[in-house]
Amino acid sequence: MELFPSVEWFRRLAERMDSKKYRRLGPVNLTLIVKIDFDHRSERYCLAFEGYRCTSVRRLAESEAVDGRYPVILEGDYAAWKEMVENVRQHGRADLSHSLNSLTLRDRPFRLAPASQGGQLDVDRFYRYIATLQELFDEAGTVETRLAVPIPSGGATLRQIEREVIVNTLAATKGNQSEAARLLGLGESTLRYRLRKLGIVPFRNHARRPRAEEDARLPGRAQEPDSAAPPDCDPRTLSGTHLPAHDHGSPPRPSRGVTGSRSSARSSRSGDDHTSPGTLPRRRRPGRPPCRGP
Repeated sequence: MELFPSVEWFRRLAERMDSKKYRRLGPVNLTLIVKIDFDHRSERYCLAFEGYRCTSVRRLAESEAVDGRYPVILEGDYAAWKEMVENVRQHGRADLSHSLNSLTLRDRPFRLAPASQGGQLDVDRFYRYIATLQELFDEAGTVETRLAVPIPSGGATLRQIEREVIVNTLAATKGNQSEAARLLGLGESTLRYRLRKLGIVPFRNHARRPRAEEDARLPGRAQEPDSAAPPDCDPRTLSGTHLPAHDHGSPPRPSRGVTGSRSSARSSRSGDDHTSPGTLPRRRRPGRPPCRGP
C-alpha cells in the first residue's frame, strides 16, 4: 500500500503506461509538475513523459528550479487531490465532475500555470495530451493507496494526529481492523484499545441480518406464512380451547380435557362438581379417599 502523495505512488501509476491503450492515445512530450498545497507547505512531483511512457518520477525540493521539455504546473489543494483519488478508487475511474478537464476549468480547485517561457503554449500542450494524463490518474483505482494526514499550520496535539492517522487507515482498509493494525504496526488488541481511548467508532461493511431473514435464507428453514396466525387472533384460543387468564401474571397451563380422566369420572360418579368446563380437575393426594363434598 503506497502513500499519497509520494514518489512511490506516482511510480506505480507510471509503471502501468506500458499497456496498449496508451499507444492508441498517441505519444506524449510533456513535463508535468504536480503541486499539492497543504496548510503550511507544498510538495512538487516532476513527471517527465516522452513517447508512450513516463521516463522519470522525482520530487522537487522547495528551491529547485523546474527543468524539462514543455513544463507545466498542475496545482491544487490537498483536499481537492484527495477527493479526486477517492472518487477514482470508488468508481474505478474519475466521473465527469472529477476529471482533469472539469477540475481545471475556471473557478475550480485545480490551476494550470506554465513553468517556462513557453507561456500559454505549454498550457495548450497539456490539453493536447489530457486523454493520456486522465488515463494515467485513473490507474489510481488499481493501486492500494494510503492517504497522508495533513498537519494544521497552527500546530496539532499528538492525540489529534494519532486520531487522524487511525481514521484514515481504517478508511483505507474499509474498516478491516486486522489490516489496519498491520499497516500501523500495532497489535489488534492495542488498536481496539486506542479506538476506545480516542472515541473512534469503527466502520463496519455489513450489518447483521435479522434472525427471521437468516432463517429464511437457510435451507430447510422456510419461514411460516403469515396466514398461520391471524393478527386479531387471541393467543389463548390458538389450541381450540379457551384458557382462562391468570391474575398473577403466570403463563396459562394447557388444558388436558375432561373426557377420559379418572378424577373426572370419580367426580361424576359421586355427584361432585368442583370443576368448570375447560379447567383441570382437582387432584387428590395419594393414600387418601376422594373428597365426597362438604
